[in-house]
Amino acid sequence: VQELTYADKEQAKAAFNELNKNDAELLAATSDIGNPFARYIQIKPKEPGQLAAINAYALDPKFAALVDTTSFENTKVAVDSYINFSKFVMKNSLVFAAFLAIVSVVVVMNIIRVAIYSRREEIGIMRMVGASHQLIRLPFVVEGLLFGAFAAVISLCLLLAVASWEGKQIPLYFEFSTLQPVLIYKQYFGILLWSNFGLGMLLSAIISYVAVRRYLKQ
Repeated sequence: VQELTYADKEQAKAAFNELNKNDAELLAATSDIGNPFARYIQIKPKEPGQLAAINAYALDPKFAALVDTTSFENTKVAVDSYINFSKFVMKNSLVFAAFLAIVSVVVVMNIIRVAIYSRREEIGIMRMVGASHQLIRLPFVVEGLLFGAFAAVISLCLLLAVASWEGKQIPLYFEFSTLQPVLIYKQYFGILLWSNFGLGMLLSAIISYVAVRRYLKQ
């Protein structure tokens, strides 16, 4: 369990009224009978998949005098849908990330090859005057590092845009969700920054090195 929130009868009634604020007939009916709402404890699990175990614990016979009922059965379908959706997104995100990695390798490789072709005379002259392979590769590796840094900046901006869009979409499908992607983005910005720049620049530099090496061998 990550968090417990206790609500007395008045808070329970206020929560019900807020949930049904657009149903005037229902609100009028409940107001005529005083306050029939029970006190409750709202439980926030660390993982949605733990709700079934928490529910089973709460319904243990030793708590029969304290626990009248739980809402798990009413929300089980929605919780299962949320869990399955999360798993689906995670699996497909990994596949999509692998696809983008392959695309980025192909794109950067072709960009470097075009750069090599456009400067082939310069490379030829450098070889004729005795320049080492390392010296010839260096400008292209630096160029690859710049490509990686530029791509990292773009990806961080796109991630922020996606997080902002997700923050607006989540309440439409999961009304009671408190998930805020933008806050998660800010929380892990340091990791995202170094991983994007580090991996992007490293990958681009390696690709550039390999592309120039193949050209020099030919």
